Amino acid sequence: MKYINLIDGEKGGVGKSTFGYGLLQYHHDQGTDFVAVVADRSQAEVVQIFDGKLQHPIEYAYLTEEAFETYQADRIADIAAQDGHHVIVDLPAQTSRAQEIWMKDKLERVRDEGAAFVKWFVTSGEQNSVAQFCESVESNGDKIPHILVRNLFFTTHLQYDYSNPEANKPLGKLLKRYRVPMVNFPSLLPKDLDVMRLHRYTLGEAQAAKELGVMGRQRIKNFLKLLYAELEAVEVTRDMVGQRPVNTTGRQETA
Repeated sequence: MKYINLIDGEKGGVGKSTFGYGLLQYHHDQGTDFVAVVADRSQAEVVQIFDGKLQHPIEYAYLTEEAFETYQADRIADIAAQDGHHVIVDLPAQTSRAQEIWMKDKLERVRDEGAAFVKWFVTSGEQNSVAQFCESVESNGDKIPHILVRNLFFTTHLQYDYSNPEANKPLGKLLKRYRVPMVNFPSLLPKDLDVMRLHRYTLGEAQAAKELGVMGRQRIKNFLKLLYAELEAVEVTRDMVGQRPVNTTGRQETA
């Protein structure tokens, strides 16, 4: 099974591209056969840091609500269903409608070709951000498996974290109903991230970057250790690196 990993969040500024930065680094380090796709042109420089450093060239796609222009995103599906590679896509904010239009007639066809969509939904823990996640799951959770990504850079500063299923009981029930895994995305200091972007360092390269200093390099190593542990707890991740199969229906299995 080849997976089309959609990094979504609907709300801008929740850390989608930063999470994608980490997800790309993880699969690069694991030797996963994947293609990175830029769909969020406003944050393209984050993915482009990996340009020329990955197994396959970075590709570009465009999501639109215009019915006659939706073909501009078809390459995302072709990479998995036709070329046989996993795909990691950084989606733009506020494109749920465009996604719905584009994927309307593709889910079954892609699955018939041995591929499946997976949505990594990044949230800041704020009420509207989590509400958008819940809406996405309730609308498509039985067709597209979701993974809730809690960006701890934001959630740790909230008086009330709506992305905490122990405190937010309706969210906890939703996660259980649709078997949604949860990833706690560790905090990455903006200062360190700025240095990496300025010098176009991947997270792997940043571990030896003199510009970050001794403590900065150690922070990156600690960040990657925490992130990799979170990612490896998700079944889709393990399947992508060839360890075990995964249920792609998004439904609760019953005996």
